[in-house]
Amino acid sequence: MLTNFGSTPLTSASILYKIDGSIPAVFNWTGALNPGDTINVNLPQITAGDGFHQFICYTELPNGAQEGYTFNDTTKSNFIVAALPSVTGDLSESFDGNVFPPAGWALNSSSIYQWGQTSLAHFSGTGSAVRNNYLDSQIGAFYNLDLPMIHIAIGTHPVLDFEYADAMYPGYYGDTLQVLISTDCGTNWQTLFNKGGIALQTTTSTIYPFYPQSSAEWKQESFSLAADTGDVLIRFRNVCGFSNNLYLDDVNVSFPTGIVQNNSSEKFSVYPNPASYDINISGLPINSEIRISDLTGKLLLTQKTLNTLTKIDIQQLQQGIYILSSGLAVKKIVKM
Repeated sequence: MLTNFGSTPLTSASILYKIDGSIPAVFNWTGALNPGDTINVNLPQITAGDGFHQFICYTELPNGAQEGYTFNDTTKSNFIVAALPSVTGDLSESFDGNVFPPAGWALNSSSIYQWGQTSLAHFSGTGSAVRNNYLDSQIGAFYNLDLPMIHIAIGTHPVLDFEYADAMYPGYYGDTLQVLISTDCGTNWQTLFNKGGIALQTTTSTIYPFYPQSSAEWKQESFSLAADTGDVLIRFRNVCGFSNNLYLDDVNVSFPTGIVQNNSSEKFSVYPNPASYDINISGLPINSEIRISDLTGKLLLTQKTLNTLTKIDIQQLQQGIYILSSGLAVKKIVKM
């Protein structure tokens, strides 16, 4: 919308517009716009690649003269393009590659303190994602790291899990990590996870830049995504508290639905999954040994199959993710 904030009729103006940091395109508008009036101007079409973008539009040379007041000449808006097909299966990212953000992922700005990649800390593999809150004094500023669009079919039981590490700078309120989900391509977001300050930190405070030195300084979070179906966007958001570095690793979206796979190494089913009380296992030969371990490899339960359908009581397990293995394959199960 072009508005004449001046005191004389506006008959021409140059409208410059661009996406992100590209070179602005120029649209030379002509017409008749009285003081205080507004008109809608349709600009030529421009395209953007997959991911998070910012559209910037501003005016120059009203009636061919230099602009004396530039405070009301610019408008900006953010938008997301989901040009790539949505992910329909498991997604796993450990931030070990040579490109950041990884293919299909997106950042929300070009700030030098944006999410980045480091090889100085990791829960597994050789790298992790990091947000430098230690040097960023913009308290309250937020920085997004978006996953590729994921398709959640009705009747599946998708689970999101990830590892994070955080330490506070003594005397500060601390930073915040949120996980958000959108089912309408980013128009509206719902909060799945929100921790900040002392509740977020995974180790003791330090006045030095924080680098986790062992797996004990990391914490895993896991929760179901089954409440949302269709194409969804998932976003990690760091709200800066000018405290210390925040790390993210091993982001996984899995679909442990219990459906038998065509792969010969996965011929048995586990359902329901997630579960709170009992899980059913089918497709294994009689007298097969079933083992349930935690993510450190500690064996927690063993049981042998007596029939083609075996029920295992998991009420004694704490909420979290476990590994169920047999002679045929290994599956991830979730105790709710």
